[in-house]
Amino acid sequence: ALKAFEMRQTLIERFGSPGSSVRPEGSATWIFFGVTAALTFTLLGWHNWYVLPPSNTATLLIILNLLTILMSTLILHLSFFGRLLALYKRNYHRVECLTQLLGKTDKEELDSWWNCRNFVLNDDLSLDYDIGGLAVSATFLIALLLFGALITQLVREGLQGMLEPPGSYLAYACLYITCCLIKLFTLATNTYEEQHRHIAVLQGISNGLYQQGALSTDYNEFMEYHGGVNNHTTTQQGTTGRSHQDTPWLRNSSDDDFQGLADDGPLLIDDEESDINISIDPDHPS
Repeated sequence: ALKAFEMRQTLIERFGSPGSSVRPEGSATWIFFGVTAALTFTLLGWHNWYVLPPSNTATLLIILNLLTILMSTLILHLSFFGRLLALYKRNYHRVECLTQLLGKTDKEELDSWWNCRNFVLNDDLSLDYDIGGLAVSATFLIALLLFGALITQLVREGLQGMLEPPGSYLAYACLYITCCLIKLFTLATNTYEEQHRHIAVLQGISNGLYQQGALSTDYNEFMEYHGGVNNHTTTQQGTTGRSHQDTPWLRNSSDDDFQGLADDGPLLIDDEESDINISIDPDHPS
């Protein structure tokens, strides 16, 4: 439990406590995308600016219009969508860090790592997803409403409706919000796949331990079997040696001696100790 707490503290120190504020996703790619899209749709929406007579008022109107759309885009991104992206990216990095910790964890500490994983997934990520899920759901509904309004504008005025306000602003909002939602769903999918990667890694470790245990069991059985055979052979050899010592006439004889019994006739064996003559005749056994 102490090791699991230390692992979780490491994650909190690196990525912040659950539910804490996050810095909005302010990468150059997203900022450039927002500014470019805003300028493009603003210029498309006001493509007939040449009709305005050149004057200080017209120039000020154009500048204020550009600044308004750019500032609204930046504020919307940094205050809402940028924070949602940062929230989902933080959750992904937490799960990715768990994968890295799993690679550095010893087999004896896998239980602690699993407890830490349960804390992170059930507490930290759940709290952030509760906050971000409501925002994503609201954004999805807003995107559907904007898309419906854009379709209505196109049905009424055709493609020309996208080149003039409010059609141009609706098209820009649909494009920007849809791209943000795609990015959010991509991060959520990557986080889910990273969680399943933990199971795959643990399954590989389990299979390795099972194979090691099977090999160890087979080796022990092999040694026990051969040890028993060797003991049995040694016992037989000891018994045979004692029989030969008790019967020296069998110890000194060979198969050739017995093979020649039928050809050479009776074999006389003289036992000097007992003074007994034994006659072995293969044709007339006694």
